[in-house]
Amino acid sequence: MPFTAETEGVQQVKLDLSSGQESLYIFNGYANFTFTGGGGDWKRDTVSFSIGPLVPSSQFVEGSAVCFLSRVMSTSGSQVGWSVDNPVVTDGGDGQVTVTADVAVYATSNQKLARIAFQVMVRAQPQG
Repeated sequence: MPFTAETEGVQQVKLDLSSGQESLYIFNGYANFTFTGGGGDWKRDTVSFSIGPLVPSSQFVEGSAVCFLSRVMSTSGSQVGWSVDNPVVTDGGDGQVTVTADVAVYATSNQKLARIAFQVMVRAQPQG
């Protein structure tokens, strides 16, 4: 089960495509959380966050996302590594979309991944 992040600084752009038959929504922002690694190995999990309200579920066609490291912390000077991979966008219901991404931290002592940045694109098709 993914752990949940809170979003901040979300900006939205809506572009009408195909003479108003489709719309493309573009979102940029940050997902904040604290994910701590340690023990000299990779610790892995999945983070989830929602963006919206956007469009009714009946209008959601597809989505795509890119997520990247935004805030990492190393206080010990030891060997560390961070990753964010495999972002997926799904219809979250209630006009929202849900983004999930795999995160990992490698550390010999407590190191944290605290925030990722994202850009999410959603194609919607009005019912008519």
